[in-house]
Amino acid sequence: MKITDWAHSKKEFELKKIGKGVYRLSNIPQDLEAYYNFKDYISHQNEKKTLTEKIYQFVKKFMFGRKLKVIQQHTNKKNLRILDYGCGVGEFVSYLKNKRHEAEGFEPNEKARRVALENGVKLIDTLSKENKYDVICLYHVLEHIEDLDKKLKQLHQQLNDKGILIVAVPNHDAYDAKHYKTFWAAWDVPRHIWHFNKIGLKNTIESYSFKLIKTMPLWFDALYISMVSETFKNSSRLKGLLIGVISNLKALLTKNYSSNQFVFKKVK
Repeated sequence: MKITDWAHSKKEFELKKIGKGVYRLSNIPQDLEAYYNFKDYISHQNEKKTLTEKIYQFVKKFMFGRKLKVIQQHTNKKNLRILDYGCGVGEFVSYLKNKRHEAEGFEPNEKARRVALENGVKLIDTLSKENKYDVICLYHVLEHIEDLDKKLKQLHQQLNDKGILIVAVPNHDAYDAKHYKTFWAAWDVPRHIWHFNKIGLKNTIESYSFKLIKTMPLWFDALYISMVSETFKNSSRLKGLLIGVISNLKALLTKNYSSNQFVFKKVK
């Protein structure tokens, strides 16, 4: 399957199916970092200039409380050690710290990392076996990791016994993905290397000694992704908003939401 990087380079990339519900980018650029360094890449900024940026930042901050609630529902401790892996500019880390949790972030992108450090966010440089966590979060990060096998083994080691791994990824079986096809913004090649449906993600993570204990939809993702997808077609964001609503309504029956967050427990 060939997908164009509509967001930035306009270059074409190929995805290959490597398992049930799993696709992987087959031609990863050597200069992959350069594909993140453009002004419209919202994940690594906290500006609120355009309507899309304002909506993104509002929803992101609204979701901080929802994310913490999910964490608290699946842990017994009051004061948790939490790692936000792929933390961007570190806003969720700061939120967790303000809620009296011991929170740290990891961010490989230099630009985002610099902003996080300027804002006083505690970052780690590398994963260490001695540095254990109760919870590790990867919100729309897993799909960016090139060596997924190595990273999932490391993340398993970083968790305390019965620790929690929370993963959020897009779902290529969602209605909005089917509707937009190659224009679906969540393909986001080459930045997104991995692409999963719900079964593909579950099987991948559970093969590293984790057990899925909860799956929850991320309702706002369908709206945002559909709005961005419409811009790739030079169409109205309002049309995208409608498609996002339709996608969520259809998902009430199919359970194939545009994005989901998965809660896994370390089992051994």
